[in-house]
Amino acid sequence: AQVTDDWRSAHGGDGSGMLIADIDSGIDYTHPDLKLTTTGTKQAKLSKDSSKLFQKFSSYGVYQSNKVPFAHNYADNIDSQDELKDSGITHEHGQHVAGILAANGKVKGVAPEAQLLDMKVFSNHHNGASTDSIVDAIEDSVKLGADVLNLSLGSSLTNYSSLMPETAALNRAAKLGVVPVVAASNDGRASAEQSDLHTVAHNPEEDISISSMSLADGAISVASMEGTQTHALTTNFSDSTGKTFSDKVPVRVSPGIPDDFWTKKHTIKDNGVPIVDGNQNFDETKKADWQSKGFSAGNDVHKIKIIQYNPDLNAATTVKDMQKAAKDNDADMVILVDYKDRPLPECDFAPVDSANAPAMLISYQSGRQLLAKLRGMTPDYDGQAEVENVSLASPTTTTADNQDTGKMSTFTSWGCTPDLNLKPDVTGVGGNIWSLSNK
Repeated sequence: AQVTDDWRSAHGGDGSGMLIADIDSGIDYTHPDLKLTTTGTKQAKLSKDSSKLFQKFSSYGVYQSNKVPFAHNYADNIDSQDELKDSGITHEHGQHVAGILAANGKVKGVAPEAQLLDMKVFSNHHNGASTDSIVDAIEDSVKLGADVLNLSLGSSLTNYSSLMPETAALNRAAKLGVVPVVAASNDGRASAEQSDLHTVAHNPEEDISISSMSLADGAISVASMEGTQTHALTTNFSDSTGKTFSDKVPVRVSPGIPDDFWTKKHTIKDNGVPIVDGNQNFDETKKADWQSKGFSAGNDVHKIKIIQYNPDLNAATTVKDMQKAAKDNDADMVILVDYKDRPLPECDFAPVDSANAPAMLISYQSGRQLLAKLRGMTPDYDGQAEVENVSLASPTTTTADNQDTGKMSTFTSWGCTPDLNLKPDVTGVGGNIWSLSNK
């Protein structure tokens, strides 16, 4: 069903007069795309005076703009701007969702003239959102007059109960005429790799990965399908003559890399050739070890070091550990090559500062190609590549057609629920969405 087209046809489609609660990790309201035009301002539902009155009686929260008339950090009870926006621990997820909901500039959300409530339930200092924070955010959203509650969060579990506080709060909101919209979850199938979308008929309980909150009777459970395009941050590598010797390489980079880094020439080297099953594996470079992290004291000064690494969040050596080790060894940058062949994962970088060197993550396949080029360019190659006067292009966003357009996203959850119903209720475009980051 073309729900968005039907809604726009019936209601004008710009969200004027609507108030949407973004119950998530925070919004950076200073982004230029988070604004109302004259049309939206005239029909704005929550006024500054009404927001201030709520703040007076609740003793928390702030007014930020006519687009974001109320914000509160329920996780930490701190309402400074630095604590209200997502500083990075959840990858600016709340800002991304805010753009999808109601961006109104270069990026256009579903309801561009709608107002947003910034109901921050994820802290900048630790993972997870508490039940108390979520319930308080739901209840306050209703009190402030929200038309829609958007919760792109939740965890899968098999011991679902309608008496869970979050579920009860969502059902109460629905009875009062508010529409709770909840992500079905991004856990794929609980018992399988995320890319395996086949349920196990003989043991369906193993496949329950639907978000507990999206099982509420009053909630609309939403799964994800793939969008029409992919957007990737890419760079390329050039030799001393300025000739590019790599394709556009998808990357993730640490925030705060100085602009002049990308204009300088660098010496780039790998971490040597690993021994696998008694043989040299020239497709890879050595992994980061626990003690040295892959650096050689005195030999990596003012160089870019390529090291194979496990960037998963539960890895014993974190990306921040690698950045610190690079800084301790006076390296210009550490390029981390993912240790297994898969789509480029998220990466919890530290901002570049006096204790943390610039870092870049590239995929396993990109690493293979880069290593092969560098080893071929190294004079008298003897097992360790080292090439001088290499430059890296400042990363830019590259757009391409999504080959999986219209298919269910491999990460999305769907299937049987603990009470033997089927979820989700609807599917929307959620994979490879171009939205907002912090300003």
